[in-house]
Parts: sequence; structure tokens; C-alpha cells
Amino acid sequence: DIGRLLTDIATDLDYATMTADAEEVLRSLVFHEQQVPTHDGRWYRVRIMPYRTLENVIDGVVITFIDITDIRRAEQALMENKTHLAVEAAALNRLSDASARLWHLQDMQEGLDEILAASLDLLGANKGHVQLLEADVLRIVAQSGFEQEFLEAFREVSVTQETSGARSLRYGERVIIEDIELDAGFAPYRKIARAADFRAVVSTPLSGHDGR
Repeated sequence: DIGRLLTDIATDLDYATMTADAEEVLRSLVFHEQQVPTHDGRWYRVRIMPYRTLENVIDGVVITFIDITDIRRAEQALMENKTHLAVEAAALNRLSDASARLWHLQDMQEGLDEILAASLDLLGANKGHVQLLEADVLRIVAQSGFEQEFLEAFREVSVTQETSGARSLRYGERVIIEDIELDAGFAPYRKIARAADFRAVVSTPLSGHDGR
């Protein structure tokens, strides 16, 4: 490659200013360094330095490339963990605030609305409802974001049905339906769910003082 222009050399780097940076190093004689991605998702630390001959004459530049892909991925994972922890800390603060407010509420409906609001906030959900068990039927007693058509369809749900709420009650644990279009048991309710504009559902059981 001796004698070829730098711009003639094919590279996978997403580094459009490499030639301009090399020219600036030749002009200023100050090295240049930066992190540069490739088109396939890798990362390199690129350093451009003046090249001096044994006669102390500037005769070009030396460009070095160090693969830092693993370091970048580790840094990204650390940033994501920090963000996740910050979100969890904020959620815990909101939960603490909601718990404090619930202690002072005298009205059952107000308490249910508060529980729903806290749940939506903690999960970042778009809409939701609270169902209470009466005999073998789950009834919606608080809701946020749903239209009348949905409320009429799900106002009373048998515990034997395959809605996420009924499953959560039967299993005694949180139930997550990640995609209603792929969940076989949810098939009878897809049409109304599509109309209500939701694709995933999380249902969490509520326990009374006696553990039921």
C-alpha cells in the first residue's frame, strides 16, 4: 500500500473524518485519538501520530487501532445497570409514598384507586384495573384508561376462565402474558383486547389479612 492515498484503502470503520484528522496531525504535529465504531457493531480506539524518521523529519503519520469492543460492551452494561437501579429506586420511593397514603385513607374505593395508580406508576403501564373476588367471580372495582366496551366485556369474569386475572387467582402468583396474539388461552379475548389497544398483560394477586 506504499504510495496509495489513505482514502483508497477500504475500511469497515465508520470514520468519515480519518483523512482530515490525519492531515490535521501532520499540520499541528499533535496526536489525535478517538473511539470509532465499525459498520458491524465493533469498536476501536484509533490513534493518529506524526511519524518521524531517524533524521527527525516528519514523513507521514502512524495510525494504530485497538479493539475495545468488549470494554465498550462492559461499559454499556454498567450504564444499563445503573439506569435500571435508578428506576428501581424511584419505583421503591413511589411505592413507599403510596403505602404512606394508604394508611390514612378511610374509604375503600379511594384505597383501591390508590393501589391501581401506584401499580400503573411502578410498572409503567398504560392502563389497568383492580378486580375483587366475590363468590367465584372477579369484578372490576377500579379502572384507568379503558373504554366502556372493554369494561362491559370484562366487568365480571369467572375464576375458571383463561384471562390473566383468573389465572393469577388460580395460581396464586403473578401472571404475565407477553403477547396476547401468541397466548392460546387468551384467544377468546383477543378481539376485545385489540379494540382496547393493548398487547401484553400483567396480573398480580391481592391478598387479604388472612392470606387469602
